Amino acid sequence: MRGISGFGLTSLALSAGLANAIDLDVNNRDSVLKASKIVVDNILSVYNNYTESPGGIPGLLPQPYYWYNAGNMFNSLIKYWALSGDQSIVPTLQSALVFQLGPDFNYMPPNQSKSLGNDDQAAWALAAMSAAEYDLPVPNDLLSNNITWASIADTVFKEQVARWDTESCGGGLRWQIFTFNNGYNYKNSISQASFASLAARLHRFTGNSTFYGEWATRAVEWTRSIGLMNQNGQTFDGTDATTSCSEINRLQWTNNAGLFLTTGAYSANAVYSATGRYWSELNQLVTNSSLRIFVYEDRNIIYEVACEPSDNCNIDQTGFRAQFVRSLATYRDMAPASDDSVYRQNITAVLRASATAAAAACVYGENGTSCANSWYDPVDDTEDYYGQINQNLNALEVFLANLPSGDIKMGVGSTNGTGVGGSLGGGANGTERGDGNGSGTGSNSPQSSGDGTGAASTLMVSSMLAVVGMFVELFVLA
Repeated sequence: MRGISGFGLTSLALSAGLANAIDLDVNNRDSVLKASKIVVDNILSVYNNYTESPGGIPGLLPQPYYWYNAGNMFNSLIKYWALSGDQSIVPTLQSALVFQLGPDFNYMPPNQSKSLGNDDQAAWALAAMSAAEYDLPVPNDLLSNNITWASIADTVFKEQVARWDTESCGGGLRWQIFTFNNGYNYKNSISQASFASLAARLHRFTGNSTFYGEWATRAVEWTRSIGLMNQNGQTFDGTDATTSCSEINRLQWTNNAGLFLTTGAYSANAVYSATGRYWSELNQLVTNSSLRIFVYEDRNIIYEVACEPSDNCNIDQTGFRAQFVRSLATYRDMAPASDDSVYRQNITAVLRASATAAAAACVYGENGTSCANSWYDPVDDTEDYYGQINQNLNALEVFLANLPSGDIKMGVGSTNGTGVGGSLGGGANGTERGDGNGSGTGSNSPQSSGDGTGAASTLMVSSMLAVVGMFVELFVLA
């Protein structure tokens, strides 16, 4: 594929009837937030047009997007809200997170059962975990039943613990939850990494290392022992349980590496011992291999190496980089101060170059600000993907990655890991804690009361719960 040239990009913009991309100065907070707002508006335009149309459902995206894509989208929008203080999107976030819970409050809505994977469920649980860490107001109808964002994430986590499959390959999660789904026999890295990441974040949030921390370690160690992560920190796609996991699909994707990096970043931030050294070493391995594999030549621009050079990324693969750049920023901000500062410097350089390139590639759509899939060569992108959710989410996350991650909170006290539903602090129950090295502290995260955003928000959530038939009968977790 061709590299970006000034002539090529300018000609492309003019051919679309546009002269400007998104203006971005990565060294200016206001500029980053302004650029992020433009992309958020693009994303919500697609989402709102769908949910407000006949048959639209809160929390879902139009085809060809999958259910987990929506979970990832709301995860990104929660971070945008936390760093920007944009209160206008809070009702949208709350409605989606509640409506997709399902009757057992575990992100297993019945209408998703035909394709529900452990990674899909975890994508929504990780969004709920972000809501807890960034203190998204919990609707009164959840709080009154002792349910918080963190307790929802905890419910999902404990369900996945019960699915840990020691009967084949000595452990690991299967990709699909139900035996009748294609992919049930596949044990893939995204399921292990999502599970491990959720464990690590619950570990840090609760302080419970003997349950959540041990599961994070177990998931990573199984992944390494089976060969899905090699000694250099490279992560491969998956393996087949029917062959005793003897054959490895060696495709490498940014999101797998990113979620394992998130696991290590949270775990290292939560512990200060020999165990912490283990996580720091893992982080450095994954960072080294990732910056070598997923950064384009000498231009410091992130790309999806397995599909982007051939312009052959499918709808899944166009969205993987959002998680990756977020994870790089998380490691940069949460790594213990003892970690080599060179890693932070390298990450910062890559995130700045990638954000600048991404902004320059946002020249499509009616307003000329929807983003291309490729940042290093947007000229050759497939037009069908322009202005879509995943491409804009990638841009949003890489823009936000140039800001400190903000105050990522911890809960009040810890649980004993025995399944005490609803006891994990969330909403107004979080207490502030800075990142590992002081680079992400400050007042980026808006402070909100625990009773939501007012009576209108509470009424909205009550109505949604009634519609899905679970407001009275099924609020019995307390």
